Amino acid sequence: MKKTALSARAGIPLDDAALAGVAGGFGEAGVLSSGTLRSNTGTQMDMLVEWSVSLGAGDTKVLHVNVCADAYALSSSQGSQNISLYLNGERHLASSSAIDYTGTARAQLPLASFEILNAPGGPNQLDVEWFFNGSYGGTELVTITASGVINI
Repeated sequence: MKKTALSARAGIPLDDAALAGVAGGFGEAGVLSSGTLRSNTGTQMDMLVEWSVSLGAGDTKVLHVNVCADAYALSSSQGSQNISLYLNGERHLASSSAIDYTGTARAQLPLASFEILNAPGGPNQLDVEWFFNGSYGGTELVTITASGVINI
C-alpha cells in the first residue's frame, strides 16, 4: 500500500481554466494522454476524476490524477486516507480536503491529487473510491466510485 500526498486546495471550486493548470498540465504541451472518469451516484453530486500522462525523467511515464466532488453545495470534513486510487489493483491512498461550499452553481471541489511515477504503458484499469459515508440530497452514500480503462 502506497501513501500519496494530498495537493488540492480545500473548498475552492475549479472551473475548466483552473483544471488546465493543475496536476502536471491538463491541456499543456507534453501531455501524452488524458481523460475524465465520473461516478454515478444518482444524486446532484458525483466524483470527477481528471487524469493525464506526461513524460518524466528518463522518458518514464507519470500519471497525474485529480479527484474532485462535482456538486451544487457540499459540506464535508477532512478525511483520513479516505480516497483510494487503484491502478491495475495497486492501491494508493490520500486524505480528502475539508469542503464547505454553499454556492448555488455546480462546482468542482478538490478532494485529492495523486502522482504515480513509472506508470505502466498500455491499457490500465483505474478505479477511484471516496469513502464519503454521508448523505446528499436525502440519499445515503457510503462509498462513491469512478472506474474505467485508461490508455497510458
